[in-house]
Amino acid sequence: MLASASPARRRLLVQACIPHQVRVSGVDESSIMHADPTELVLLLAKAKADAVAQQLKTERSIDPLLAPINAVLGCDSVFEFNGQIFGKPLDASIALRRWQLMSGESGLLHTGHVLLTSTTSNVEKNGFDHVIKQTVTTRVHFAALNQLEI
Repeated sequence: MLASASPARRRLLVQACIPHQVRVSGVDESSIMHADPTELVLLLAKAKADAVAQQLKTERSIDPLLAPINAVLGCDSVFEFNGQIFGKPLDASIALRRWQLMSGESGLLHTGHVLLTSTTSNVEKNGFDHVIKQTVTTRVHFAALNQLEI
């Protein structure tokens, strides 16, 4: 189960021939904070995976005939520029200011992955008893753009 609405994450799983379903977690990302972006993405990814795992457990308690899910993958990304964490821009004016600031510069895109899995004995209850966490960081370079191009 992919705990993300991201088309890019879904596309990666499809390209890797990994069968999956998508379930949006509903996690309020603004309520999760941490000064270290690599820790923040893991906290966000874990919160999403945990929320979907809880949804699955609740559904199975209501209908025990539902097929068990033995893995939930939660993911999130944050961008770090000059030591500052940037989330998604809320509107076009914020996006414009960021392009102006980042033009000709580079920053770091941190992506956190949390995989919850079940042992055979626990899968029937949708109890996830194993957690794998990983963060990947990619340096992103921005072309130098003039105001008209931005």
